[in-house]
Amino acid sequence: MKLKLFFFLVFLDQLTKTLTQGVHSELLPFFAITSITNTGTAFGLFSSNNFLHLILTALLLGISLYLYKKESSLRQGLLFILAGGTGNLLDRIFRGHVLDFLDFKLWPVFNLADTFIVLGVAYCLYSLYKEHREPTGFK
Repeated sequence: MKLKLFFFLVFLDQLTKTLTQGVHSELLPFFAITSITNTGTAFGLFSSNNFLHLILTALLLGISLYLYKKESSLRQGLLFILAGGTGNLLDRIFRGHVLDFLDFKLWPVFNLADTFIVLGVAYCLYSLYKEHREPTGFK
């Protein structure tokens, strides 16, 4: 695993959460730093069940780590998924909730860990598409 990148992403996620905790600042008409606590999953779904989220996150991280070791073509994307999942897992363990702060007004508030997970999934989907698409040409 590219440990330096993994630890840098987790550190960056945790640093930004710490620096923005309790902050509300309108920076642009369409963007603000709005610190909120999220006890649920994506979009705040299934709130107030931190223990269940701890178990599910650990399970998904285990699956991602297994795939990281087996699927070399997905490693870069899985590294981002692992870093994002670890950042949010640390929040759940030490804070009892996830801190979100990126507020684009048209979308629910999120954090860097969420961004890393989305980027990782997008990279994995692109890699799978590129790997499994049929060659073009005349038949």
